[in-house]
Amino acid sequence: MLNKLSTWITKKQLPLFSLIFLLAVMPFNFLLSFGVILLAISVFFSQALNETFYNLKSRPDFILFSSTYLLYLLALLHTENISFGMRELEYKLSLFIMPIVLAAMPKLSEATFRKIAKVFIVSTILSSILCIFISTYRTSFQYLPTYIELSVFMHPTYASAYLNLAFIFLIKLFGRSIKTKREKVGVYSLAAFMVGFNFLLNSKIGILLNLLLIFIFLIQLGRQKSKKTLYSAFVLFFVSLVLVFTQVSTVKNRFQYISHLTKVENIPNDSEESTYLRILIWNQVGEIFQENKWFGVGTGDTKDALMEKYKKNNISYAYTERLNAHNQYLEWVITFGLLGLIAYLISIIFPLIKTIKSQQFLYVYFLAIVLIIFTVESFLEREVGIVFFTFFNGLLYYHSPNQQSALKS
Repeated sequence: MLNKLSTWITKKQLPLFSLIFLLAVMPFNFLLSFGVILLAISVFFSQALNETFYNLKSRPDFILFSSTYLLYLLALLHTENISFGMRELEYKLSLFIMPIVLAAMPKLSEATFRKIAKVFIVSTILSSILCIFISTYRTSFQYLPTYIELSVFMHPTYASAYLNLAFIFLIKLFGRSIKTKREKVGVYSLAAFMVGFNFLLNSKIGILLNLLLIFIFLIQLGRQKSKKTLYSAFVLFFVSLVLVFTQVSTVKNRFQYISHLTKVENIPNDSEESTYLRILIWNQVGEIFQENKWFGVGTGDTKDALMEKYKKNNISYAYTERLNAHNQYLEWVITFGLLGLIAYLISIIFPLIKTIKSQQFLYVYFLAIVLIIFTVESFLEREVGIVFFTFFNGLLYYHSPNQQSALKS
């Protein structure tokens, strides 16, 4: 009976349905834990045990990904706030589970990968449209909100990460196979909507990443088209850039603080502007690092250490809002120390080098987005960031289609 049930589950393709479900709910920041559990159960119960072991044996680097979770376990050994540390271990369990689950899955075909990528694109666009509707409804349709007001389901930086990855999928997986004028209009209309919504989100790092991706894709387009087409595209790109950064007040105001940084000698401790606030926070991290250089403060004491420094140095807004380090690398330094940071970076750099050599450029694009966002956001301190990172890290590393011509397309 168990064999019949196993055959029935395999025929019904529960792992694929679980992937689709998780990709559909992810941009809405909804039922993420349930989606992870559903995917894990469907993978391990839909195939024979020997097949699971074979897949894991053929992909031994899943151990490298999952073992990073052990850093949190080890850092618990010198933690004073054990209860908070245990909650952190539970909260970050996807860091351990997801690499195993995605490594255990049979390799997805290119057709299947394109289908689930399409689900993610559609879901991301639908969540963006819903954000516009809900946020404007809240303002009685008087104006179109931006930034926090607009991003209903998650912080704008996280929403921008989802949007940028969906943008990559759209261009690299579907932009290359355009055959008709109708398809061309459809793909580029969706791309334009994604870019527009990214600017409305007003996440500085999200906008810069989107501009970088557009610049790269224009260069790649120029390799296929004539020089005249390339020059025209670049002129249009830079003219649009100048107009947006000089005429769109919301974008202009968000970036003006960056241009003033070199002129700022004393940032007020009660500053709430995100760029200034990050500098204040990073200064506190520097003090914690000097006191706990090699092994950090431990899994449960990171937040307590930051709060202590905020209170001592009167960083009022950061203390009131209980803000994290706003930099994932610094978050790791506080928690694990320098040795732990090095160990974590090895788990990222090794697969990056491997995928560059094998020209798996979808993974390279994804990891580039994440590594850049890590510099300004403690991305793995929220469930929506953890699931995004662990899921796509495993999916793209093990299952992305052959992208050998990706940079040439």
